[in-house]
Amino acid sequence: MSTKKFMNNKGVTTGDIVISIIIIIIFVTIITNSFYNYYISVQYKKRKTVAVNAVIDIIEGVEAMKYSEVNENSVKTLANAKVTDKGYTVTTTVTQYNQTTGNTNKQDVIKILNVKIEYMVNKKTEVFEVKRLITKGDFNES
Repeated sequence: MSTKKFMNNKGVTTGDIVISIIIIIIFVTIITNSFYNYYISVQYKKRKTVAVNAVIDIIEGVEAMKYSEVNENSVKTLANAKVTDKGYTVTTTVTQYNQTTGNTNKQDVIKILNVKIEYMVNKKTEVFEVKRLITKGDFNES
């Protein structure tokens, strides 16, 4: 019985080159995808950190105001001064608790502050929103 040799020991064949190129392409694709995903996650965390810090600055600024000064215009002015980074849209609302449904007979001692920041990450709009109760007893009305 004769056995045929399928191996060619004369050098690198075309099949060897094609297989090695395919393996290289697969590894390069995996590595590139890993770097891209890492970059996107870092950008997401950076943008979210800026949004959280901006909300904290706005709330601290509102807490420094007198209760009677907390209204839509003053909070919007404060928010525009605190958020100077491009790509962030700030929406603020101040609602008196006694003007909400079912609470019209209550005294004006609570206001509801809503701060919403929108920003883009990887062509997607992300939203960070915080609501905070502002009570008259928290402020020095002197």
